[in-house]
Amino acid sequence: MHEYTLLQTIRKKIIFEPNNLSIALKKSVHQLTNYFLKSSCLLLFILLACFAQAQSNTVVNKGTCITGNCVDGYGVMTFENGDKYSGTFLEGKFNGSGAYNYKDGSRYEGSFFNNSKNGKGRFYYPSGNRYDGEYVSNEKEGYGIFYYSNGDKYEGAFIKNNKEGKGIFYYASGNKYEGDFKNDKMEGNGILTLTYGNRYVGIFSNNMIHGYGVYFFNDGSRYEGNFVNGKKQGKGFFYFKDGGRFEGDFLNDAMDGHGYCYYDNKDKYEGGFRNGLANGYGVYYYSNGDKLKGKFQNNNIEGVGLFKTADGIINKVKYKNGLIILPDSTADSTLLAIIDTALMMDTASVSVSEFDSTIINEIALFNANPKTIAADTAKMILTVAKNNLKADTIAVAKVVLPACKVCKGTGKIWTEELKHERIVTKDISNGQGPRNFVTYTVNETVRPKGFIQCSNCHGAGRK
Repeated sequence: MHEYTLLQTIRKKIIFEPNNLSIALKKSVHQLTNYFLKSSCLLLFILLACFAQAQSNTVVNKGTCITGNCVDGYGVMTFENGDKYSGTFLEGKFNGSGAYNYKDGSRYEGSFFNNSKNGKGRFYYPSGNRYDGEYVSNEKEGYGIFYYSNGDKYEGAFIKNNKEGKGIFYYASGNKYEGDFKNDKMEGNGILTLTYGNRYVGIFSNNMIHGYGVYFFNDGSRYEGNFVNGKKQGKGFFYFKDGGRFEGDFLNDAMDGHGYCYYDNKDKYEGGFRNGLANGYGVYYYSNGDKLKGKFQNNNIEGVGLFKTADGIINKVKYKNGLIILPDSTADSTLLAIIDTALMMDTASVSVSEFDSTIINEIALFNANPKTIAADTAKMILTVAKNNLKADTIAVAKVVLPACKVCKGTGKIWTEELKHERIVTKDISNGQGPRNFVTYTVNETVRPKGFIQCSNCHGAGRK
């Protein structure tokens, strides 16, 4: 055993003190002369020493050792491409702690194993980015922190140089994403928290909000439903901050398609939407039982609207830009006078020429007595005229029935103007995050003041 220890000592001196090889041999060989003279190991010993001397002059890396021990120890090695390594060597390879400077300005400081970055290390990029973390076989693998030159930062798992698994991405703006990563991108379930108070919890794909999720707005409202490329699209629910909600179709981040709006005052709208506003045919249900049907344009009812009260009274009203259009008063009075005269006589001759079709069509939009009587009678007169029963005159027979007790035979009841508060939606988005909507009320006239049809006799005046 003593002889074996001496052999090991000689080998170390040969490796780490190649310049003093002859001195090392002189000191140790003398002690072993008798042993090796008596043993056949003498030849083996000589061969071992020569082999070790040859190894001390061999470099595994194709570089130039400019200082130190570039085989088993600390040394500095440069390469033809301009790279440089400074650190420990073992058997001619980078092993242990070291620093590798690349020609392009990159620099790695950390642990090496067999010429590869392995273990913990730090990599500096020419762009100013920096990675602190774990390496396996020259690739970022395991836990690490990546610092971006613009102030962004990622903390989490890496696989084969890519962000993969669970991680947190901090934006320089203050926003934060926490969740799943795949192939260096946000992919899977995650939480995005924005500096101005909005927050999203749901599915991400290709670094974007994509799939089912819940988006919370800083005013207390929220959206639950499907997203496509960061925008609300498909079926979803929007809960307004005042307690109301929308259920229906979304397109390009806005309510678009068919949907239902339920408001906190128990009103409800069902119908078409476009770009976040009521557009197309719809029905607005008031909490007291009244309802308004018609075509809506940008939250306003447009054209002919049908208003029905809770007790069944129906009125047709023409709207333009959300306001009621009244027929020409002179034409209306002339026509009503003719009709009233005809109804008060057993028979009466009424000139067809006095009925202008334009006036009739305008008045026919209304379903309130006496306007309804005027329109219905006008239609009857025109029908008779077309059948050529009389060229210039038409006989209108009076139907003798008892007078209606409610309207006292007039067929009409006077009512004051009726207004309703209708709730509509409004986009209050500030350009940050998905579009946000709130509700507000508009006070609109749904029935003008005047006579309405008697619901008891349906405008006939007699029953």
